[in-house]
Amino acid sequence: MRTKLLTLLFSIFSLALYAQQETETLPSKYLYADATVQISSDFVGSLSLGHSWGLGQKKKFVIGTGLRYSFFQGKDNKEFYSAPPEYYGKSDKQDTLTIASPSQSNIVLYISLSYRIKSKFEVGMNIDAVGYTFGADKDAVYTGNGSSQPTTASSGNASLLLIGANDTGMLSSEFYVQYHFNKKWSAKLGFAHTFTEFQTPTELQAGNKRFRGVSDGLVIGARYNIK
Repeated sequence: MRTKLLTLLFSIFSLALYAQQETETLPSKYLYADATVQISSDFVGSLSLGHSWGLGQKKKFVIGTGLRYSFFQGKDNKEFYSAPPEYYGKSDKQDTLTIASPSQSNIVLYISLSYRIKSKFEVGMNIDAVGYTFGADKDAVYTGNGSSQPTTASSGNASLLLIGANDTGMLSSEFYVQYHFNKKWSAKLGFAHTFTEFQTPTELQAGNKRFRGVSDGLVIGARYNIK
């Protein structure tokens, strides 16, 4: 993920070097629909309806928010790891939940920040903030303390951006470069980072029922400005 972010930052810097002064004042607000696909060993597809506001004299700084629906389909036998911060990333405390065909959805409120480089290019990011994750129960295998047992994995829980391992539920973030073909249509290319989370019905691991997976990949998308 670090290498991908460095590549994106280099692209942004390159665009900035070639940006020239222009007199055009950009729109002060946008209502838009957005569709994106994350390409990796897992699939994440998203549909968004958002509202953005341009700031500054030329309206080049853009902040926004909106609603996003996302669907996740993981690779076969994807592994999910103990999610709470006291367990996550700690090899001596981290157990595994393996799901044969994991999938889930969420509806979430996201926030965005971007900057228009000339009238055609825009660089930015967005991140899910608060919502709800849902989906059908899945057959799974829990592995911990050197043994395994069958169990069920469920998706019904809140999606909350609490920073790092404190996050809960399914959450996505995107870092992108966007090209505006005209006042209505644009396309974007970048990188996406997605947390997904499943729960076991009981504490098979002492003090924990939550297990997290990570999906990183290229993201492509299209946007239509409604007004």
